Amino acid sequence: MAEDNNQENEKKSPLKLILMIVGGVVLLGLGLGIGILMGGDESDPSSEISQIIEKKENPE
Repeated sequence: MAEDNNQENEKKSPLKLILMIVGGVVLLGLGLGIGILMGGDESDPSSEISQIIEKKENPE
């Protein structure tokens, strides 16, 4: 029984492993791409500080 199990493991092609690795890389790339597009706008810190000061001076 154990010998049969070992032979089955040796006969399997690495296709499943390769597909899983490629799928993981694709998902990682999609996540990074979406993150950069959605939150990647570079803002000027001085303009952000000005907005915060304006909100404190003129609370609505």
